[in-house]
Amino acid sequence: MILAGGFYEMNVFSNILYVFLIIIVFVSCLVFLLAWFLVMGYSSFQLVRSIQIGGEKYIEKWAHDNGLEVLHSERRWFGSPWWISTNFAAQKIYHIALGDPNDDDRVRLAWIRCGDWFWGMRVEKVDVRWDGPWQSFSKLDPKVKTTHDNPLTDRWVDNEV
Repeated sequence: MILAGGFYEMNVFSNILYVFLIIIVFVSCLVFLLAWFLVMGYSSFQLVRSIQIGGEKYIEKWAHDNGLEVLHSERRWFGSPWWISTNFAAQKIYHIALGDPNDDDRVRLAWIRCGDWFWGMRVEKVDVRWDGPWQSFSKLDPKVKTTHDNPLTDRWVDNEV
């Protein structure tokens, strides 16, 4: 039945149905918001955790598994062989000097990329590109600042050409 002003008369069943629908919509919105906050909170936690995890841990494990010793490692942003294909927000690039534990006079340089392109440092992945053959150096103090004595010096990156 149409009432004055074009409104319909509602019976008790219609009122209960509308209240029930409003409650369902309200509860659905609350569940969605709770799920959204949980997912965003977990994602934020994982992002902060992946930033705090250093590649040094992965490098040390990789070197130990391959029977090498890390003499010095330096995080690099530019100059790596992967500069086009690296996600710098998720992955970490290092230029490292590796020593042979059996021979104190052998050093080899390498570029190491830690982490996955999409998942970042949450994935324990190490890519290695060797930077030349084994060289004959004594194990150097990483605090050595002279470019001729430090095997980590990259003349192109450090603009010493």
